[in-house]
Amino acid sequence: MNHLKRAFADFEIKIDEPIQYPIKDTRAITYSMEVEKVCKNRPQLVVVVTPNNKSDAYGAVKKITYVKIPTPCQVLTASLLKKPKGK
Repeated sequence: MNHLKRAFADFEIKIDEPIQYPIKDTRAITYSMEVEKVCKNRPQLVVVVTPNNKSDAYGAVKKITYVKIPTPCQVLTASLLKKPKGK
């Protein structure tokens, strides 16, 4: 979570403590189901962190947040958040 807060701070965006929804595996269907549940609560923003960019999770999340339940969304990889600033 600290990596995420630092990433937002770089853009001068302050965020409250986010509500976290752990996802039990990296299958795209699991991401779809969990993101759909979250979007039904009409959040202001959904940020999804995937372990890597080698899954179909990105497409699954975007399909839910663009088409099924329009919701502002950002999908990030954990490796991106761990990268040192400026590299």
